[in-house]
Amino acid sequence: VLMVPLLLYVPPLASLPPLDIHVVSGITTVQVAAAGLTGMLAHRRVGHVDSTVIAVLGAALTLGALVGGFISARIPADILSAVFASLAATAAGLMLWGKQQAADDGRQRLGALNRPLAVGLGTFVGLVLGLIGAGGGFLLVPLMVYGLGVPVRTAVGSSLAIVALGGLGGMIGKAASHQVTWMFALALIVGALP
Repeated sequence: VLMVPLLLYVPPLASLPPLDIHVVSGITTVQVAAAGLTGMLAHRRVGHVDSTVIAVLGAALTLGALVGGFISARIPADILSAVFASLAATAAGLMLWGKQQAADDGRQRLGALNRPLAVGLGTFVGLVLGLIGAGGGFLLVPLMVYGLGVPVRTAVGSSLAIVALGGLGGMIGKAASHQVTWMFALALIVGALP
């Protein structure tokens, strides 16, 4: 949610050529896959990753991201920008006005997962990830916490793995439709890994 606006607006402020939203979404999708994977490994070590949530949401999100990444090349830049802005505002609203959760001390566990709802949410967030190149975590975490009842720490850790899978699907779709500038993407990965 931060990288897309930074890449759109900072280069012109630094007297560099502006980047198109298609290029920005292509390179951020690659970065999302790498950063999600490394972040998930850290959360897995402390037990904040749920394999069922990753399998169900991850499969749906990856498929949605692949489709979204491929079709994003055909969507005008102003529409992609509007989609990004609308979803960022929606996610902020979910986080600010969502129902209060009990404090998560790291020992809470997920009960039964509503799989049909998880597949629907995963597909929707995947399409968004594929379209705009943002990680999707800014939407996925509140949807997991408030929509699926996933404990906060588990939602954060699991969402990193899910977003990594979705980033891979989106990256394939964007690469197939020639929206990835690999040198920029590799630079973002180097910065994201630490």
